[in-house]
Amino acid sequence: MAESTPDQPSEPTGTQPPLTGEELSTAEPEKNFAVGDRVRLIAQPPYVKTAERMPMLRPPNVISLGEEGTVLNRHPGQYWSVRFDRGAFLLEGQYLERVVGGDRPGL
Repeated sequence: MAESTPDQPSEPTGTQPPLTGEELSTAEPEKNFAVGDRVRLIAQPPYVKTAERMPMLRPPNVISLGEEGTVLNRHPGQYWSVRFDRGAFLLEGQYLERVVGGDRPGL
């Protein structure tokens, strides 16, 4: 049995210890939107999924690049339900940015 010394790590090489909460928050910046925020599509996903009771995959051209919508809900894994002119879609946060000066409709 090999004993670990202060100079050698006690874990096998090639593995990293799990990230702490603080390290996770700096490892990948999360985009946090609030329900009702105006957002803009900044990149075209390969396909879009409707955010309806019976979700369907739709072609990406259903939403135009630069189109603005309203955040309806947050889902696990940095996915957001967003209402656009042609319906509500489930999009990953990397495809969205908050509209600066965007007001919340109805408030």
